[in-house]
Amino acid sequence: MPLWPLYKTPVSLERQVRSNLNREVKESLRLQKKLHGLGFVKLQPQYRSALLFNTSLMVNTLEIQTGVMRQAAYDVNVIEIEVIFDFICAWCYIGKRKLDKAIDLYRKVYPGGKYDTINIKWSPYYLNYNPHARSVPKSELVYERLSDMKLEQREALFKRMDQIGRSVGINIKSGGLIGSNTRDAHRLVHLSRQKPQDVQSALVENILAAYHEQEKDISSKELLKEIAVRVDHDAAEIDRWLNSDIAAEAVDEEARMNKERPDNTGVPCYIIQGYRLDGASDPSEFMEIFGKARVE
Repeated sequence: MPLWPLYKTPVSLERQVRSNLNREVKESLRLQKKLHGLGFVKLQPQYRSALLFNTSLMVNTLEIQTGVMRQAAYDVNVIEIEVIFDFICAWCYIGKRKLDKAIDLYRKVYPGGKYDTINIKWSPYYLNYNPHARSVPKSELVYERLSDMKLEQREALFKRMDQIGRSVGINIKSGGLIGSNTRDAHRLVHLSRQKPQDVQSALVENILAAYHEQEKDISSKELLKEIAVRVDHDAAEIDRWLNSDIAAEAVDEEARMNKERPDNTGVPCYIIQGYRLDGASDPSEFMEIFGKARVE
């Protein structure tokens, strides 16, 4: 239950703080103006600097105290999100962009949302599109997997995916190679869970972009290292991770459990404190669940 209904609203608290400090700021500015008329510019530098510093300090205090009052007026909540996905899934990339947009919108418009903590756990799923032990052109596998569809159906599918992708700033391309699995990419994300949320998000985003837009082979350890270092990972640490089997069994087990869930319908899948969304859901759907999760 937020504290502010018992006392004052966030708006009235802010007004009170601003009113008190504005009086002090105005008085300091009035004094500066008066001193200027009396030869303020000729005052010794240390006195002039002290006056200017005092005014600046009060203005900064105004902004800080206003922010503190706003934050204190609301309960600070933690929203836990698990995203089950695979890197070679285009809808997972689209879904991430929509989730990012929903979080940004929630922080801007939901009362107190900007102060909430939102933790995202990126959980592995192996689609295993490539049955070969080597990387092969994506176009070959697409033809194999969609061979039971008519040409018109395939074209309609690609057109729809392209339109939705472009609506969230993604230009999906069908070229490049697909590796035999996405294990190392998921392992890298798993090992990055100790990093800040923005670093984890950037890692996932950059790997998705490399595969779907830049037509790169994300089974390449050299590419994964390049991406990880770009988003603020230590190069030596990445080498140690990728050139070993660290966390391999844990990632495999997590991917297996995700695939064997009784309610498994594929990816992407979002579990938000007990609420579930499947597919590349719209930001409004995420927002609705964020609101429910926050009041519980």
